[in-house]
Amino acid sequence: MSFNVLHAEPPGESPWSARLPAIGRMLRDKEPDIIGFQETLAHQVEDLAEVLVAYDWVGGGREDGSSSGEFGPIFFRADRFELEREGIFWLSETPDMPSVGWDATCHRIVTWAELAPRNEGESVTVFNTHFDHLGGTARAQSARLLVQRIDEYSPSGPVVVTGDFNAVALDSALDPLFDELDDVRTSAPVSDLIGSLNSWRTKYGLYNIDFIFAREAEPARFETVNGGYGVDFLSDHFPIVATLYVDESPPIDLATTGDDSPGLVESSDERHGPDSDTDHDDRDPDQASQTYADVEAAGSEQRREDPQPATACQE
Repeated sequence: MSFNVLHAEPPGESPWSARLPAIGRMLRDKEPDIIGFQETLAHQVEDLAEVLVAYDWVGGGREDGSSSGEFGPIFFRADRFELEREGIFWLSETPDMPSVGWDATCHRIVTWAELAPRNEGESVTVFNTHFDHLGGTARAQSARLLVQRIDEYSPSGPVVVTGDFNAVALDSALDPLFDELDDVRTSAPVSDLIGSLNSWRTKYGLYNIDFIFAREAEPARFETVNGGYGVDFLSDHFPIVATLYVDESPPIDLATTGDDSPGLVESSDERHGPDSDTDHDDRDPDQASQTYADVEAAGSEQRREDPQPATACQE
């Protein structure tokens, strides 16, 4: 699962105290093996740890690598995985020390963990990140650095990357990731056309800026979770979930998805997404004739038009 939970007190929107119980219900429903969260403050990580009692986690705040600023924690089921290695690096020209990179507005980090299955099977290295929302050069350079570090820390074997990339699939900034890894949304045989960013507006999503990428892992399923679990929206992003197979091991559930999950369609193997001639009756009527490429192109244009916050680093 990849899920930008949003910082604790979004102005004019649902506070964390109202959303946390619903998020807990969603997590208990999906029961993911591995979760990459974004935009969590220290007390939110503590709250999530109280909900996810069967999980261990790694991570630190992006300001200092310890407790200051937003975290990008990786949670994993302790009964299924044992932690082998873990770390944090900054998306900047000096990635091994706290720093802001290129034209970014905020400190940006990648949290990573090598997880060994407690039964037989290959270790999986997981990378979780949140790219800058304003710096276009920073997003492009961050993608290059992330791929370099993947090759350094895990030159072979299964890899999973989760994150909010603040860019749609058609943005060339993400080319290094699409060139080296599989986008599970488009490579899974069953997927959907729901946008991951909802901005508190629509259950069908606006466009996709959240991704799960994989290497040496066979995608089986992808789902955008747009249910509210008792509130209108869990966050301004929907959680995205995937099921992956590694060798002959049991599937790694980046969340469990039921056969009756809404919005799931047969997927294509193209970067631009599921086939356009598949039945999408669950979608908004205005979206019914759209292909994935239409949605991504519209999202790319909308990203240019949307006013971006001029301040600070809670976005």
